Parts: sequence; structure tokens; C-alpha cells
Amino acid sequence: TGPGGYGAVYEMTTNGVVSILFSFGGTNGTDPKSRLIIDTDGNFYGVTQSGGTNNTGTVFQLTPSGTLTTLVQFSGPNGASPFGELVQGTDGNFYGTTQSGGTNNLGTVFQMTPSGALATLVSFSGGNGAAPWAGLVEGTEGNFYGTTESGGVSNRGTLFQITTNG
Repeated sequence: TGPGGYGAVYEMTTNGVVSILFSFGGTNGTDPKSRLIIDTDGNFYGVTQSGGTNNTGTVFQLTPSGTLTTLVQFSGPNGASPFGELVQGTDGNFYGTTQSGGTNNLGTVFQMTPSGALATLVSFSGGNGAAPWAGLVEGTEGNFYGTTESGGVSNRGTLFQITTNG
């Protein structure tokens, strides 16, 4: 959980020596639950489930030397509580989901540019799903696929497909 109890990113050498690369402090995010991804420049990207200025989670970039840049502060209307890992699409943008927030407070699918510009592609409404907990997978045709925990016809979740323009 890290020294402050908010979560941390660890690194391990090939000899098994573990050290803290970055420790979260609350305002820059708390509770990083999913794995990190790495871009072509060697930077890491991830999400925190809570914390940030609105306590609704963040998207961050972390350099290999341990410098953190908060790219997105979720606010509720643009999503809240991201949980699943990000995926970098073949278009270079990052895609992810939030468990709650959005127009109906049932979660979102979002797109983020490498510089942190956020676009909400879908706000779940119940009928099309609710509360996505996992990340997305990009298909060979460029569409993304994901699941929701609830919503849909029987309120037992959905499997969905989304294009890069929503």
C-alpha cells in the first residue's frame, strides 16, 4: 500500500530487490488497483480508483525514474472510479472505463490523448450496461470490447463493442 497508505508503484531488479518507484499521496490519486501499461517511449500509464482533487480517481503517467504527471482528474460527470487497466489503441490514444460517474452515474468508456485530453465515448444508462470493472480489449478491426457488471436485459451485465468515436 505504500508508506502513506494510499498506494505505490514498485520496481524490482532482476536480482529480486524491490523498491518504491512512486508513493501516492491522496491529491495525486489513491488506490491504484490495475496493472500499468507502458508506451513506446518507456513511460508507464495507469489509473487510481479514488483520490485526486475530487476523490473520484485519476489517470497518470509515470516515468521510469519515478516522476508522476496526473493527466486526468475525474469529476463525476466525466466518469468516476476507474478500475480496469488502460489500453493504448493503434491510434495512439488511451482507452479505459470508469465504474461510476457519467451522465447516469453508471460508468463510462473514455478516450484520452497522450497529453491528457479526455473525451467520454459512452455514459452507460443501464439498458446498455452499468458498472464496467474491467479494462477494454482492442480488436483487429480497431473497435474496443468490454464488459459491465450489471445492466442489460436481465441486469446481469453486458458484453459491448465500441468504436473510437463512440
